Amino acid sequence: MRRNSLARDESGTVLPAVIGLMMIGLLLVGLVFELARWGSLWRETAFVAEAAAEAGAATIDLADLRSGTLTLSPDLAIASAVTAGNEARPRPNRVITAAVPTPDLVCVNVSQEYSSTLLNLFGAASMQVSATACASPARG
Repeated sequence: MRRNSLARDESGTVLPAVIGLMMIGLLLVGLVFELARWGSLWRETAFVAEAAAEAGAATIDLADLRSGTLTLSPDLAIASAVTAGNEARPRPNRVITAAVPTPDLVCVNVSQEYSSTLLNLFGAASMQVSATACASPARG
């Protein structure tokens, strides 16, 4: 009889451990999902930056080209890069800046806010994801 009373007393002791492990597993799956979303957004901003830089590098100053020099038209390169970046994959709250640091180079910076759902519980509500790309008409 003593053996049955001990078995009855231990019933359900594993249940809290199983529930705890399931909660930890769900949290880890959610964290992996958040990291995948962040990585996808980073890839997208890098793609937009590269596409915008290549579009800006395609705006060659024709007057300089006729004289034998391959340079960019700075105002046209900036406008073309920003327009191409906005058209590549339009998203709300995306910030695209372009600059022509040298006569034959256009650089584009794309910044996008990433708002987390799971990490919001731990105080990381949002963060900036940014990518920079530069292109030259000689190299692309």
